Amino acid sequence: AAKVTAQAINARYFAKYDQSLVDRLRSEVSGNYLRALVTYLTAPDPTGGLEDVIARGEAGEEEYRQAYFNVKESIADMDAFLLNFAASGMTTDVGLIIDVMCSKTKSELDAVDLAYRRMFDNKTLKGFVDGALGGDLAEFLGYMQMEEEEFDSYVLHKAFKGMGCDKDVVLEIFCTRPQARLQASRDHYEARKDSSLVDRLRKELSGDLERLCLKLLSEVRHNSNFDADRIATELYAHGEGKWGTDEAGFIDVFSGNSQEQLQSIAQS
Repeated sequence: AAKVTAQAINARYFAKYDQSLVDRLRSEVSGNYLRALVTYLTAPDPTGGLEDVIARGEAGEEEYRQAYFNVKESIADMDAFLLNFAASGMTTDVGLIIDVMCSKTKSELDAVDLAYRRMFDNKTLKGFVDGALGGDLAEFLGYMQMEEEEFDSYVLHKAFKGMGCDKDVVLEIFCTRPQARLQASRDHYEARKDSSLVDRLRKELSGDLERLCLKLLSEVRHNSNFDADRIATELYAHGEGKWGTDEAGFIDVFSGNSQEQLQSIAQS
């Protein structure tokens, strides 16, 4: 029977016999079978009562949307419970934590985080991970929960720390991010560190690499006069077509065209 029907039977049994069906089951069966029956009878309908409305064909678009939202919230509650259970014994069930978290999208992890806060004294999902795990795994699971701009900002901060600068990481961020994400990452960095990202780049980098990153950060990467064949010819002239390499010409092309436009140039 559908869950709503089973729960209606439970209520009807009590009304007719003045005895809880759950109590009667406990006197008749035991073990995991009893646990399964009691859970099915007492656990709330994950659709919030809309399963029966949908089954009768009386649901409209709003009811379907609400049922979907309710089910997602129910799954998030279950995931939060499983995560807490994984770390509640003498040893931590790392495999269960990985199975729960690494099968989720960013939006689903956000829902699990809200559920975990609600169920366990406002403790965050990140706080749970940091307390239950450590090392590279905890750091990776922390990355999974970050917004894109938060991740970029955090990785740039790590690249700048210590003696010298991890230039490969800086290049990875600046050369692979769309313009809007790069600007959002810059805003996040400057808000969190209360300092200019441009000033930090000038401090950490030099020469052509500094020029490239600053231009990628500041210029609008969309060439309104775009001609892939013409630009490909210009790039050849800046490199293979001359003695030495005109780095400035390459920087202007790569910083002044969008990623889609650069792909077109590469195919020309």
